[in-house]
Amino acid sequence: MSRLSPDTVWKRIVMYTRLPARAGIMALEQIARPSLNLLRRLLSQKTTPPRLRLLAASKYADPTAMKESLTVPGCSEDAEDRRESTIEQRIAELCGGMTR
Repeated sequence: MSRLSPDTVWKRIVMYTRLPARAGIMALEQIARPSLNLLRRLLSQKTTPPRLRLLAASKYADPTAMKESLTVPGCSEDAEDRRESTIEQRIAELCGGMTR
């Protein structure tokens, strides 16, 4: 019996560059809450395949959006709209202008 948790195995598969990109994408999809360090590493590496980078950017935006969406008393709806556009801009920056 292995002492590794399933998430650890999935993370190792994602980071192993010799596997096909499809394997990394499937492994990243299996991780319910990937660490921000893993996602940052994927986004910063030049060898990360484009589709895997796009998935990492979208998963990176989720916890970041949750932090930003904490309600502040007196916060208007305009601020929420600005927050959403900021998240979309951040995803575009992290993906280097790639489109889906």
